[in-house]
Amino acid sequence: SVLKIPRSTYYDYLHWQPSRTERRRHLIKQEVLTAWLRYPMYDYPRLTILLNQQSDIHVSQRLVYQQMCELGIRSRMVKRINKPT
Repeated sequence: SVLKIPRSTYYDYLHWQPSRTERRRHLIKQEVLTAWLRYPMYDYPRLTILLNQQSDIHVSQRLVYQQMCELGIRSRMVKRINKPT
């Protein structure tokens, strides 16, 4: 009554645990960061291949891209621009 919230909300919050999907995404985020720190030139397609080969967790390119955006990391490789002659 002091918090002015329903009792069920309070007890739900007390016993809250992250979902299976949240735990999986957190694990993938850690894997992406460690792989990117080892290979900073790799972007999400190459990191996806690397993660699928090294770990037993299957990830898609879209998920790796989302995790990289959340972490604020990107490939350090810059595409060369050919100037017209």
